[in-house]
Amino acid sequence: MNISCGIGGRLVCVVGLAATLAMGCDDEDDPGPVPPTTGTAGSGGQTGSAGSGGSGGSGGTGGSAGSAGSGGSAGSTGGAGSTGSAGSTGGGGTTGGAGTTGGAGNYGQSANATLTAGRFAGVMVETYSADVRAAQIAKSRSSNGQVLSFADTVITDRWAATMQLQQLLADTNSVVEDSTHRQSLSGQATPTLDMLSTAPAASFDTVYIDSQIASHTTTLQMLDRLTPAAQDTDVATQLQRSRTAVTTSLAQAQHIRGALPHVDATR
Repeated sequence: MNISCGIGGRLVCVVGLAATLAMGCDDEDDPGPVPPTTGTAGSGGQTGSAGSGGSGGSGGTGGSAGSAGSGGSAGSTGGAGSTGSAGSTGGGGTTGGAGTTGGAGNYGQSANATLTAGRFAGVMVETYSADVRAAQIAKSRSSNGQVLSFADTVITDRWAATMQLQQLLADTNSVVEDSTHRQSLSGQATPTLDMLSTAPAASFDTVYIDSQIASHTTTLQMLDRLTPAAQDTDVATQLQRSRTAVTTSLAQAQHIRGALPHVDATR
């Protein structure tokens, strides 16, 4: 009888199989086995003889005694030779160390790569976006007139710079390109924005301005590294415009920071 059981019906199949076996052993029409007739007793078999014992092994012969020398005593019996020791196992060879992983190039480009309009636009749009989002948080949390004025200026200037990037893309028939450096900038912006959103109110102005000084300084260092690769005239011109705008914002932030109290950002 062939019983097919799926995974979900294993218990049902086991119960069904047991019932089938029980039915085969409960048939009332089966007369059962016929009892055997009584037969004559068989004669007893002969008793088997016991097996002979095995012979013992022969004793080992001793070494022959040395002959006596003239006037000397008898020589001693020779001793058995010593068993040779097993050879030592050879040690395994040492495993070679793994090679070091090569470092990534600066900004995801080779040393001789040209800075295209699309890649430059991608990096700067990410930078401007972080500046504007931080300024928007400042406008919603600060009550300091200088800080609010700085935030308004950053939003206005970054908007104008973004329009210039769009014009650069149009003039060079390019589109915004992604890069490992743009992705790195995006990852760096998130912790800063989270910090601004959760900073204590008493220290917010200081935390905000300090973050802008740090981010603007990083942006200027990045632009200085990208300058040699900006071989296209339009790209080089826009890079210098961007650098001028960021330098101006950094000077403003440093001026405001001098007027702010030194507050512990953790309190």
